[in-house]
Amino acid sequence: MIELALDDGACLRALRRADTPAMFALLEPDRAHFDRWLRWTPALRREADVAHFIGEFETLEARREGFHLGLFVEGKLAGGVVCWTIHPRHRSSEIGCWLGPRQLGRGLATRAAGAVVTHLFADHDVHRIEMLCALANTRSRAVSERLGFALESVRRGSHRIEGAFRDHAVYARLATDPPPRLRGGPLLTAPEFDALLARLADGWTRRDYAATACEFADDVRYADPTRYALDGQPALLAFFEHDDDLPQRATWHTSVFDTARQVGAAEYTYEGTRRYHGTVLVRVVGGVITHWREYQHVDPRAWEEFVGGTRFP
Repeated sequence: MIELALDDGACLRALRRADTPAMFALLEPDRAHFDRWLRWTPALRREADVAHFIGEFETLEARREGFHLGLFVEGKLAGGVVCWTIHPRHRSSEIGCWLGPRQLGRGLATRAAGAVVTHLFADHDVHRIEMLCALANTRSRAVSERLGFALESVRRGSHRIEGAFRDHAVYARLATDPPPRLRGGPLLTAPEFDALLARLADGWTRRDYAATACEFADDVRYADPTRYALDGQPALLAFFEHDDDLPQRATWHTSVFDTARQVGAAEYTYEGTRRYHGTVLVRVVGGVITHWREYQHVDPRAWEEFVGGTRFP
């Protein structure tokens, strides 16, 4: 039987049929929470369904082709990590995690899924692990990103959940990938991206460069391809601090944000030593900016005059 110890008295162990009542009792009161995101809980309407589901994974575990580990906190079932398959020839696997709503916000899902990832790489000689997350499930997607999984694609209409076909983000991590640099924070929505841009503009105006730099990752790549390329937050902070001690202001105009890929673009006007208009492309991971690429055009005209008839609504 697989058993993996976590910290704070939590542990993962393979579910057995004896765990059926506990699992059913965890799922039943919070159907709206589980059935919204998980492709397997809608079929478990009776204890007998749960027992059969657990039994299927007991068989997979015996064959080393998959497993279902329950997450126990202080001896009580709180969620779990499902390993749907382990393909011996391709050395690939797919996992997913689930958690009771009362346990959210404690980092349990990240720690539990991380322990299973380590187990698969070390004890099953897996080369590739996938995590499929409903496109709108920002919590699960944030877990994938914190664990160093790369977003590879969006699989359209891949699973039927609550009577509708849902798109799923496909994340993957290879055994040869570098260890993840854990970043906190959920995935951003479009309004949250706009709020991030607003904080940047306010920080530059107030010359609070330390706070502004904290909106960027430690290993951020920040560049204007025709003028400069900066690597890392310290270099970025030095770049911000090297100003001409003149009043300055950044104004954002049109912005768009792809919540699936956490990539955004925005147009802006900067006024300081000179006026220029620009466009920036931004990549966000775990709520902080990891890539920033901008293009600038020096022009004394106001934004409306500069863009003329090509202004977006």
